[in-house]
Amino acid sequence: MYSSRKPRPSTGNNFSCQLAPFVAALVIAFPSCGQAAELLDRYFFTDDNQGLVAGSNARISGLAGSILELGANGSANLLSGTFTVRTSSQSANLRAGAYEISIPPSSCVTVRNNNGVVVSSNESSTDTGIISSGSVIGRLRSGETYPSAEAQLKPVLAHGGMKDPLFAVGDGELHLRGNSEASLALMSGELFFCPSRSLKIETPLGQVVAGPRTSFLVSVAPGAVRVFNCRSGSLKFHSESKFRNISHAEEFCVFDHRPTKEEVLPSDGIGRKEVTLHDLDKQKVTASTNAFSVVSLLTSPNFLGDWKRTSAFAKKLETNLIKSAAAYGGANPGSESFYRTPAEASRQ
Repeated sequence: MYSSRKPRPSTGNNFSCQLAPFVAALVIAFPSCGQAAELLDRYFFTDDNQGLVAGSNARISGLAGSILELGANGSANLLSGTFTVRTSSQSANLRAGAYEISIPPSSCVTVRNNNGVVVSSNESSTDTGIISSGSVIGRLRSGETYPSAEAQLKPVLAHGGMKDPLFAVGDGELHLRGNSEASLALMSGELFFCPSRSLKIETPLGQVVAGPRTSFLVSVAPGAVRVFNCRSGSLKFHSESKFRNISHAEEFCVFDHRPTKEEVLPSDGIGRKEVTLHDLDKQKVTASTNAFSVVSLLTSPNFLGDWKRTSAFAKKLETNLIKSAAAYGGANPGSESFYRTPAEASRQ
């Protein structure tokens, strides 16, 4: 794990770095503009289950690629990734996304923050509270999760006279456009698709056009759309008058701005390499392409790691994806060199 200290906000590009005792690498953080304020330490977890103490109330460990911030008073903000928080004799209050999490003494809680927050109470002396805008919106006993829905492969549009349902995994909201079952809209969240027929998916920044028997994930966040092609087949992204074929094991991203390095290469557990940036309108709209590891997408807790492969259909689909990834690796010698998570890469 390594850390960087920076003021938030700041008035310039001067910064200082405070290194953790077990530093693996150093990253340069560029402060944003504004007035100088409290110094925050940002910690990047380079290996699984590294831990630190937030004040005197809680020990926080995270999976590789997770990021958190600590204030001078020991307050913790879980920015992204998967964390395990264990309290001793005192309670602890943490932030994750739009939520404040109130953890009682002698408790253990797991928090995942990626395109939405999921909190699981592993063991608890009393209820763990989930607070939003000052109001308690959930109370968790031991063994409970908020929100309670599990990630399952399920039909998301199985009505309206469809010949066969469209299966998907994820938390995105999908809508029909008009009366066409083959034209959909995904404006937020993420969904993993495996359509048996041709499909068109509208996003805020363009249209995904998929052929039958493809497997791909679409993630929509403010100002950005990501498409991961997990299997061979026809997959394209159309942006106004331009389009791009997305190859097997390729990630294609579109941004409505000039992205930062952290946006192009996020710490989300996905192995990537060979990044190329494309100027789409000679103003601000930018695209990026890179190879990625299909297996890392299946195992990353930020994406499909929580997918419950319990049905015969889901197990068969997972097997086909792994076989397809293995065949791709056999046809492309040396591809294993980038099939590594950020944790593995940090040991080089």
